[in-house]
Amino acid sequence: MAYIARSYVPQIRIYNIYNQETPLPPNLLLYSDFNAYNAWWDPLYEKSDAKGDTLAEWIIEYNLALFNKPGVGTFYRPLMQNATNIDLTLSHCSIANQIKFWAIVEDIGSDYFGITFKIQGTRQD
Repeated sequence: MAYIARSYVPQIRIYNIYNQETPLPPNLLLYSDFNAYNAWWDPLYEKSDAKGDTLAEWIIEYNLALFNKPGVGTFYRPLMQNATNIDLTLSHCSIANQIKFWAIVEDIGSDYFGITFKIQGTRQD
């Protein structure tokens, strides 16, 4: 589910985060269902996995900010003990202060929760 509040649509570029050969742009905002477990963003999950450890290293290496609140899940099914935090929102640290009011919306009719946030700043064409 995506919603753009006004008619301005920024230029979109696709990056391969697993085989990145060029620097990431300083205005990067990334949201993905990573299916990666790490205590950094999911302390309620008892163990990290290799994918989560690799992702954590990548976040640090590329100077990214993580907006997820540790322990606040983004995915839940009734047979699970706790919701897991597998859908992550990241940005380059240079624009992290422009991302405000990150929150989970639980009741959207899916086992994935909605994620909302506001981007503050000036429009540049």
